[in-house]
Amino acid sequence: MVDFVDQEVLTLELLAMEHVKEMLTENLDLVLVDEFQDTSPMQLAIFLKLASLAKKSVWVGDQKQVIYGFRDADPALMDAAITGILKGDEPETLPFSWRSIPELVRSTSDIFVKAFGAQGFPEQRVRLEPAKDVEEKRPDNLSPTYEYWQLESTNKNNDAQALAASMKQFLADPENTVCDTKTNAKRLSRGGDLAILGSGSSNGEKS
Repeated sequence: MVDFVDQEVLTLELLAMEHVKEMLTENLDLVLVDEFQDTSPMQLAIFLKLASLAKKSVWVGDQKQVIYGFRDADPALMDAAITGILKGDEPETLPFSWRSIPELVRSTSDIFVKAFGAQGFPEQRVRLEPAKDVEEKRPDNLSPTYEYWQLESTNKNNDAQALAASMKQFLADPENTVCDTKTNAKRLSRGGDLAILGSGSSNGEKS
């Protein structure tokens, strides 16, 4: 039986064989690595070998999105690769977000620049700008992009009830409106419009 890690090990062994390297050097024009932030040390070794044999390589990734720590993915690997491959040059950063409305892109960027800056991430690799300024096409006087709720809950058993009560109060407020993605018209908020980001604090308060 051969599992995924075995395949990685065997691939690395193949890339050490001279006749394999000669064949790849003749035939390999381009190596593309996507979602590089999820790379493990073994995969990084494979990518580096392939890149050394190809005429060109392009690597795309986002350290802020490292989520596979259980598979040995580590933001430090990306730093090491940037240093080793670019030899001190700054990587090209894609500066625009094509997914969200301008208010959300700008407000989350303000938050993330401070949070990731404390972890050593330079601002130019964190901050995004909206690719399309759609503000003129949206109705006026919409609800804020995000809100802060202080939950009056003292234990985990009451957390869900406190959160449900806050959501119910929010949805009952006629001032809380959104822009409908299908009609582009202003309407009251619905449960499906909400996304909840929860956090805890040392003094037991939930927000």
